[in-house]
Order: sequence, then C-alpha cells, then structure tokens
Amino acid sequence: MQIELKFRIDSEDVSAFRRHPLLTRHTSSRARSYQRTGIYFDTPDFQLKRHHVTLQVARVGKQWRQTLTAVRHEGGNPHSRRKWGVDVAGPNLDLWAIMQLFAHDPEFKHDRFDASLTSSLVPVFTLTSRRSIWHLDFGQGQEAELTMDNGEAHSGDARTPIGYLTLVHRCGAIDAFFEFALALVDDFNLRLAYLNQSDVGYGLHDCYSFGAVTAKQVVLGHDIKIEEGMRTIVRNCLSQIAGNAAGVSIGEDAECIHQMRVGLRRLRSAIEIFETMVPCPEQIQTDINRLSAELGAARDWEVLGDVTLPSMTEYALDIVGLETLRKKVQLETARKHRKASVALDSTRSTRLWLMLNR
Repeated sequence: MQIELKFRIDSEDVSAFRRHPLLTRHTSSRARSYQRTGIYFDTPDFQLKRHHVTLQVARVGKQWRQTLTAVRHEGGNPHSRRKWGVDVAGPNLDLWAIMQLFAHDPEFKHDRFDASLTSSLVPVFTLTSRRSIWHLDFGQGQEAELTMDNGEAHSGDARTPIGYLTLVHRCGAIDAFFEFALALVDDFNLRLAYLNQSDVGYGLHDCYSFGAVTAKQVVLGHDIKIEEGMRTIVRNCLSQIAGNAAGVSIGEDAECIHQMRVGLRRLRSAIEIFETMVPCPEQIQTDINRLSAELGAARDWEVLGDVTLPSMTEYALDIVGLETLRKKVQLETARKHRKASVALDSTRSTRLWLMLNR
C-alpha cells in the first residue's frame, strides 16, 4: 500500500528547505532538477473539469507529451483513475488521438463526451514550475522519494504561486517516514495540500467541482484479526474525511462540511470501540474534537439558514424582520465556513492527519 503525502510550502521557504539538515542527513546525492511547463485545455464552459477529466500538453526538457486523466466517481466517491498519454511535436493538441478516445473507449463513449467536443477545446491556464527530486534513505531498508514543485499558475493577467512538497514511501517500515514528515511540518509550517496543481489553475477561473464524498461500505472478513479490523474501519473513516477536504478548504461547500463532520463522528466512534485494546493518545482525541467543533458550528448555521428559517416563513408576522435575520444568518454562516476552512488548513490539523495515518 503506497503512502503519499502532499504539502504546501511557501515560496520564501524554498531556499531554506533545500539547505535543511534533514535533507543532508538522508540524501546521498544532489537533487535531480528540471523545468516543467503544462498547458491545460478545456471547453469555455469547463466540460472536462465538470466530468473530472484533465487534459494537458506538458514539456519536460525538450519533450512534449499530451496526457488525459479521468477519475470515475460512483456515489460521490472517487472510484478509479485512468490516464492516457502520447508524445506530441509541440504545445498543440493531437486532436485525432483525443477523438479516438472519445469514439472508442468505454470510459468516454457511453456517458461523457462525443468527438464534437474536441472542436471547442482551448487553453485555459498554464502551470510552470521547477521540479526537484530527492531520494531519501532512512537506513534499515527504509526509503522514500521527495519531490518539490515551485512555480506559478497563470491565465491571462491572473497569476498565483504554486509550492508543493510530495513525499512518497517507497520501501521498509514507515516509522522514519512519518517522523521525517512531522519534522518538516514543524520546521516549515507545512499544511496538507487538499487542492492539486490543476485545481489551483482552475481556481483562477473560480471553477471548482468538488462533490461531497459519502462513506463507503466497510467489508470485514469473518476471520479477520481485531488489529486489521480496526485498521480497515479507521482507513474507511479517513477516506471519507480526506475526500471532502478540498471542498471544505475553499470554505463554501456545505455538503462537504457535513460529510467531513460525519466522517469525523464515525472516526470518534471507531476510536471508542477499540479504546480498551488500542488506546488513542489524548492529543489526537483533543484535535479531533477541536476540528469537529468547528465543522459542527458551520453545519448548524447552515441548517438554520437553509431549513429552519424557510420553514418559518408562512407563520411569520414580520416578513421584513425575518428577511433581515436571514441575511445576518447568511453572513454568520459564511464566517463559520471560513473558520472551519482555517481550522482544517493549519499545521495542527496537518499533524493530526499524519499521526492518525501513522
């Protein structure tokens, strides 16, 4: 089971990060670095994005490659990811290759697109970054790979910086892997990256499409051991929590806030069930309760504005006063959403996530 952690790093920390003693201690050679440019295409009304598809032509060194990635969602949950790639001569699309996918691949043929869509594809944003890759050796067969992307997304005059660290466990025990990650979080104020680089690019157009992720069914074999049963249940809870993080982080998606709150509530129940066998550290429980409280406050105000007040309309004697109250509730709901987003997008919540996964 591959473990991948993705963090945001501020541009002003990049130079200090490259000189960090942890890198010197665990790498035997200098980082491999190269420049990368990715041009992302979509229709003017973002049909690809709405269908969880990204299409880019990227240059690494002198080589250009066209890549189309599709994520299939079932019941609100990401089900599988498929990727198709072909080398191209330059920064323009190979429309024939895309038309063949749309015409013959079942992933697109039945419920997504037809070949006529290709005629309306246009560049919507560009990502440029410097990528550096380190091989990490923690000893005793424990190895990992660390990638840093530092650059920007731009579309017309709109620009936003991009700074990501991606840490991937390669082999061996996981103890040193998580200790390394926790040390980086403490030293550089890292936060988990809930938005990927293409999400940041689409954000330049205020185009987000994060569907709320509901709980998947937990399947346990009749002969499963208690420890593995606990891991399976907790992983299931964490999957629901993580699946809604992007929607919560932008501070606007009420259903993602609700489903993350449900995931945390399920996690707290799982921890309680296994408490006598695998006691949960107090700090983890405290941080779970803190995040749950912020999400709960946002959800309560959402219900007040969307359910409770509308149900009072036919009984209200003062419609003007009710409308004034509704506007105030909307403002407070937006404020609570922002607070929940800030609580999630913090080093404290990042440490919580690392400790839970460890």
